[in-house]
Amino acid sequence: MNSDSSSENLLISENFKIRNSRSFIWQIIFPIIGGFMFGYDTGVISGALLLIRDHFHLSTISQEIVVSGTVLSAALSSLITGWLSDWIGRKKTIIISCICFIIGSIIMGISQNFIMLVFGRIFVGFGVGISAACCPVYIAEVSPHQIRGRLIVIYQISITGGMFFAALVDASFFYLGKEGWRYMLGGAAIPSFIEFIGMLTVPESYRWLLSKNKVDEARTIIVNQGQVPEERITEYIDEIVRANQQIQMQVKEHEGNSRSLIFQIFRNDVARRSLLIGCGLQMLQQIIGINTIMYYTALVIRMSGVKDISTILWLSALVAFFNFIPSFIGFILIDKIGRRKLSISSLCCVLLSLITIAITFQVLVSQSEKVTYPSNNYCGKKINCEECVTSSACGFCYIPNAINKSIVLNTSCLATQTHFSKYSSSGWCSQNATHFVSNAIWNYDFCVSKYSWVIIVGLILYLISFSIGMGPIPWAITSEIYPLWCRSTNMALSTSTNWVFNLIVSLTFLSLTEAITKYGTFWLYSSFAFFGILFIYKFVPETNQRSLEEINDLLIHNS
Repeated sequence: MNSDSSSENLLISENFKIRNSRSFIWQIIFPIIGGFMFGYDTGVISGALLLIRDHFHLSTISQEIVVSGTVLSAALSSLITGWLSDWIGRKKTIIISCICFIIGSIIMGISQNFIMLVFGRIFVGFGVGISAACCPVYIAEVSPHQIRGRLIVIYQISITGGMFFAALVDASFFYLGKEGWRYMLGGAAIPSFIEFIGMLTVPESYRWLLSKNKVDEARTIIVNQGQVPEERITEYIDEIVRANQQIQMQVKEHEGNSRSLIFQIFRNDVARRSLLIGCGLQMLQQIIGINTIMYYTALVIRMSGVKDISTILWLSALVAFFNFIPSFIGFILIDKIGRRKLSISSLCCVLLSLITIAITFQVLVSQSEKVTYPSNNYCGKKINCEECVTSSACGFCYIPNAINKSIVLNTSCLATQTHFSKYSSSGWCSQNATHFVSNAIWNYDFCVSKYSWVIIVGLILYLISFSIGMGPIPWAITSEIYPLWCRSTNMALSTSTNWVFNLIVSLTFLSLTEAITKYGTFWLYSSFAFFGILFIYKFVPETNQRSLEEINDLLIHNS
């Protein structure tokens, strides 16, 4: 039996209407802000990183640590959120996430060094992990089943909306100068504080209260919400309590058959198969490079050959916009086309986008300006501009022709003063350069190219393709395929898989571009997308328009 299907059947015959709609909207708006904060705090680093990198002269590894620090702490906090929210309640757990958001944002905004900045990013990550795990649960538990799906969709859309808004903030605060990144990161404390104050005013989830046998308190909340006719409230509560007891009995039954629930999951064919499918989908969602695109959008555009920082940040906002808008389309198509067809179609388009980006980066290398005056150091071994700027310790220096500036003269790959310094340590582009060579141009992290637009189009097509299919589908399928007795455990394991591979991808992107080149990195992501298509075709069943019982039978048949 579904955990609350019987209780919700009490409402099917009623003309659905929430009598106290203002109170209900007030109750769910603040967890939805939690989704917005999730998107904002993970997306804002894309543009801010360009300024932070130059401010603190960060190496490639240091940049990856700044980005992935949030992901690491989010992964760790997500592991304990289920236990924490079961212990102290959904409301208090979300309030804790707000406090983490506020403290982390303030620390980042006033950071005086790299360590302080990373500490702030880690604090924000705790908020992200807790919010991502608890806010959807709270929304689902307090919402009538007639609109529950739509509200969960709104929560998911609020995440991409937060990322888009973060990109707009990055582009806007850039005009404040070198310290603009402080406002980009620190400004997140304002909506976090609004969410914090709001969550203090809303009631606890009545389903959680009933799970703790706090019937009177739950009854008061149900009456105030007006979702259930007053004459049927007692019956409604009894059905929820009965469903909770049946779930607990099923869990105890399976725990009693082995030393641990995990061991029992791997002994059960359906539970094991569903777990492998869920973890496989969550891993696939990350290893095709989605968070490389989201966390490093500005840097990828910079790598493509765009020089002006302001232009880069506004282009990043455009790219984020095409992650936000298609997310509306995806949740419409997911029930019309089906999970399998939509995910395979999505991955095919993602694959084509990644191949486009990889080939374009490969063309940039083949047409990159050659080094004509090699220096006598590590950087002097580089043979062209692309190879030179791939290393954070080197930069490309050249003098444009006085008559035709498209003609490049006297090119050199020189060592930087510090990581991503605006001057070379010696030579024509150093601070001590003579007046004759003061016209020299120093590019330390990109090479000018006429093909930048192809990579930007590739990024946009990637995000449209991803948002429509591979964005929502792994979450939709994992919410459907797990047996009731191990659903919470399997969900925790598959969600942790998502965070772990999110961490791996975000922590390795820049290092991969140095180790196997930019185009090699995107060819790697392309290969993962290709094998992902085969994985879904071979192992993932179609769950659309099937009941939970039918899905369970399908997994038994295919085990």
